[in-house]
Amino acid sequence: MGTFLTNNVPGHKALSQVIKLSAVNGQPVAKISDEPEKATCDNPEYAASAEGNLRHRLTPPQSP
Repeated sequence: MGTFLTNNVPGHKALSQVIKLSAVNGQPVAKISDEPEKATCDNPEYAASAEGNLRHRLTPPQSP
């Protein structure tokens, strides 16, 4: 779908490009991936916090 958002001109081949979000309203964002080379974030502290929050949410609750 992203290809058609960046090029919807009939008769022209789409460029091979990757567009990644880096911030929203001045706040950092992070892409967390099992493949370290695909993870992105301009703020290492935010990336670590986001990854910790994700791992916490994915951890099943402990039985009493």
